[in-house]
Formats: sequence, structure tokens, C-alpha cells
Amino acid sequence: MAQAKLVDLIERQIKVEDSFVITADHLMGIMGSAATKLLIMGLKKDTEKHGIILRGILDVIKQEKSLVTWNAEDANYADKALLSKELKRHIEIEVAMYKLVSEEMKETKDEGILLLLGHILADEEKHHKILEEIMAEAYKLKP
Repeated sequence: MAQAKLVDLIERQIKVEDSFVITADHLMGIMGSAATKLLIMGLKKDTEKHGIILRGILDVIKQEKSLVTWNAEDANYADKALLSKELKRHIEIEVAMYKLVSEEMKETKDEGILLLLGHILADEEKHHKILEEIMAEAYKLKP
């Protein structure tokens, strides 16, 4: 895919993501159910995150650097070591959160609460997988 076409696609996606954020704000203002508002808020936050990631990808494309390239010009060894340590720590936190949410789900029969906790659990699983992938690939330590 030509670089210009990729940039165009990403810019169009950013517009869609930004549009949903506005829609989500409107929906949260008219929804009466707390559970529904929480679900919409979760979608809004994910959508905002997607916009941030897409804007970051555009920055990388415009600088003509690869996202998978991590070398001395991008960061020094100490920075990579600190990042690696923090990612490992956060993986441990994600595991602890997963266990807590699993326990919380055992303590309720409320379907709305179970639905919301289920979304959190799925996010924790996804976060853990993403962090593991980052540790394995993007931030390998090379002095």
C-alpha cells in the first residue's frame, strides 16, 4: 500500500473515531441507565485511545521511521532497561487485576454488574497479551 494511501486511510479513520467520541458524549447525556452510561463511556475511552494510537502512527509515518525499529537514535540503553522494568511491573499488575475481577464476578449475580466486570476482564486479558507482545518484540534490549 502506497504511503499516501495509508496516510489517507488513517486520517479518515481518525475522523470516524473522533465522530464517535462526540456521539458517545451525546449518548451519555441522554441515557438514564448507569450501566448503559458505563458501557458507552468504556467505548468512548477505547475510541479516544484508538485516535491517540492512530495519530502516533501518522507521526511515525511522517518521520519515515519504523514502529518496530528501536535503536540508539531513538533511546539509550538505560531508557530501554527502565521501560522493560516498568512493562514487567505492569504485567504483574494486570495479572493481579485479572484475579481481582474474576473474584468480584463470583460475588455477584447481578447481570448488569457481571456484564461490566466481564468487559473489564476481557480488557485485562487483552492488555496482558499486548504487554507480552511488546516485551517480546518491540523492546528487546540491545546495548
